[in-house]
Amino acid sequence: MKFAKPVTRMVRYVPDRRFRRYAVFCAAIAATASVARADWTHFRFDSAHHGVNPNESILSPANVANLTVKWRTNIGGGCFASASIFEGKLYTADTGSADGKLHALDIATGQELWTFPSDALRGDHSWTTPPVANGIVYFGVNRPGPVVYAVNAATGQEVWHHTGPISNIVSSPALLDGRLYVAFTDGTIRALDATNGQVVWSVNHPGGANSSPAVAGGRLYIAIHNRGLLALDA
Repeated sequence: MKFAKPVTRMVRYVPDRRFRRYAVFCAAIAATASVARADWTHFRFDSAHHGVNPNESILSPANVANLTVKWRTNIGGGCFASASIFEGKLYTADTGSADGKLHALDIATGQELWTFPSDALRGDHSWTTPPVANGIVYFGVNRPGPVVYAVNAATGQEVWHHTGPISNIVSSPALLDGRLYVAFTDGTIRALDATNGQVVWSVNHPGGANSSPAVAGGRLYIAIHNRGLLALDA
């Protein structure tokens, strides 16, 4: 589906350059025949943002010094968000120098498998880590208004999209129990049905939501700019 660009002028969000990550990805392997089987499907691993993979058992103080570069590739743009890994593919987004696209790479070779969307334009920009589950990648991008896409992880084809409020999306969505939780810079926080993109609930808190929502134990936790920590019934 082709997205019609709004005429409303948007203010482009520019993160602190100290945190810039370049679009050269290095896949490293330890000196072992084993391969880690656990996927990394969210910003900081999971919807609760634990930041650690409890299933990883290959690396240790004894062998970490033996890591070597397996491949490098350049997607053509800078990256601020971390990548997600699901069933042999790596998913990441670029900030705009490659038109803010979502990129799917083969984790074994670094080969680019597909990019999305096909109608990406100069000025589109994305800062978010795409969560992935059940064969769907969820991708937030500013075109210049914020749009959240559900994309088939295997083919790169759109499943649905949701247009956000007049703001930007700079925080990575969280996905849990069939709901996608998305925060926007105007303070809007929405829970979307992960299967069709329909709004389950929506609230607004002045100050803006630049951080990524974490979801655990039936609660959504998010830092509101200059207003502290907010907890919502998920």
